[in-house]
Amino acid sequence: MSAAEGGGPVQPHHGPKSFTLFFGMMQTIIIILYCLTTSYDQHTDPKATDNSQRSTYYGMYQDIHVMIFIGFGFLMTFLRSYGFSSLTLNFLVGIYSIEWGILVVGFFAKAWESDWSYLGLNIEMLIEGDFAAATALISLGAVLGKTSAMQTLIMVTFELIFYALNFQIGVNGLGAADIGATMFIHTFGAYFGLAVSWVMSPKTSKDHKENGSVYHSDMFSMVGTIFLWVFWPSFVSVS
Repeated sequence: MSAAEGGGPVQPHHGPKSFTLFFGMMQTIIIILYCLTTSYDQHTDPKATDNSQRSTYYGMYQDIHVMIFIGFGFLMTFLRSYGFSSLTLNFLVGIYSIEWGILVVGFFAKAWESDWSYLGLNIEMLIEGDFAAATALISLGAVLGKTSAMQTLIMVTFELIFYALNFQIGVNGLGAADIGATMFIHTFGAYFGLAVSWVMSPKTSKDHKENGSVYHSDMFSMVGTIFLWVFWPSFVSVS
């Protein structure tokens, strides 16, 4: 029985060749953009003597990194048939979002200030990349099992552009205070993912047999929840 006949989401099967071409193309573009638009700043230059930023932020950066790859990773195992794919997609989307997120967040921040100098790479920008990844991974939870890996990366590519623009408008344009990134990360990521899921899902998918959990998937998902909860103070501290 096909997914459509069983009431489940219809997943187009993009072969490894098309995925490899798309991912390779995007990685090439990202490498070129990093070479042309970024540079180490005074905190990360190999000759730098000022280690204050590393002392202040590195511990919290490590905590947020654990949240992205272990917390979200195990949280995404909530569906009964997507344990392996959820962990793999979480790893893929997390890495890709950090790379792409640093660029788009930095671009819109520079554009808002009409500053076209090099984007400084430092721990703060790495944290911004993790925040972008958190936004994308929240959306991943809504489309898990409905989109292919290639479709997911296409979604993330466009989502992070709108995320970065929305952040600049909200924080610098409207002066919004968003403690814990409730609006700009969690709410934005949730509604973006729900919108994509609504477009990608047939009406009958709600009652599909695979749209549910089992004992071990709930248990692993709870492990991810605990990791997110334990490191939540670090997330709030730098958001």
